[in-house]
Amino acid sequence: MRHPQRIIDRFKFVAVALFVASIGATAGYWLFYERPLQRCERSGNWWDPQARECGTVVYIPDLTGRYEMGGQRVRAPTALPARPVAQRSGPSA
Repeated sequence: MRHPQRIIDRFKFVAVALFVASIGATAGYWLFYERPLQRCERSGNWWDPQARECGTVVYIPDLTGRYEMGGQRVRAPTALPARPVAQRSGPSA
């Protein structure tokens, strides 16, 4: 029979190693996934989770320098216009 103290010491070592590995994994996740996302959104840019890239939204008339019909320069919209709710036509159940 093995000495019980050696078994307990081995279990303590494994528990501490798993704890340290989990802290390292959590820190790595935050450093490589969460931190770039937060920095990108804080600066007002657009985050692409699939490519993990921070993109800048570019309004096409600002990029090309063209004007909208009527001779006035086009400005980027600040909010999307409200869409009317389409009503269903047909039998109601």
